[in-house]
Amino acid sequence: MSEILSSTITKVSMPLNDITYAWLLLVIIVLAGIVGGTASYFLSESESKSPVKSIVIGVVASFIVPVFLNMISSNLLIEAQQKIDKIFIFTGFCVLAAVFSRNFLENVYNKVIQQVGNLEKKVEDAVVEPNTPDNEVSADLLSSSGLTPQQYKVLRELTSGKFTYRTLSGLRKDSGLDRANCETVINELIAKSHVNAKPNKENKIRYSISTQGREILGGISINSE
Repeated sequence: MSEILSSTITKVSMPLNDITYAWLLLVIIVLAGIVGGTASYFLSESESKSPVKSIVIGVVASFIVPVFLNMISSNLLIEAQQKIDKIFIFTGFCVLAAVFSRNFLENVYNKVIQQVGNLEKKVEDAVVEPNTPDNEVSADLLSSSGLTPQQYKVLRELTSGKFTYRTLSGLRKDSGLDRANCETVINELIAKSHVNAKPNKENKIRYSISTQGREILGGISINSE
């Protein structure tokens, strides 16, 4: 009898439209967060733990479940729109995440940071540096490309190092320009859209060559051969 009932539940289809399904998920997430957060409070042996705080963190963890499912490429949310048994699985997942909310949130955060780091590494590995001539480039060729010798030197330094983003002090040291001159050249290249400037996590400006700058170097490389 139980096998027949289980088979029947599994085959039940739920032709829910997107709006109805979205509201259903919202209700499930909130209720599961409250239930799981409450359970987390009672499971804790700490007398100083606040029930309200446990419930709030539980609801937050429950809301993160769809993000986690997307990160692991799970189709549970898509399947749950068609099969009622998947709804119960999703509900259980949200309750479980709320019960162990702190550990769950920390694990998801670490996974996000890891994926962002991997993505940045892939972007850096995918950067193809243009071929730049080793020999001296004529003043006429630089002039026709709209560059001064100093600007060309800085652009080359932005592609010759192992780092995609460079500091002003590093560029000044490698190019042999003094600080004031290097700043002037960098600003001129930024104005020409040959160089990009962006702050890092410490809010310090880092410089990188733009796509247009790479095209300019590539054209110089071809014409100087």
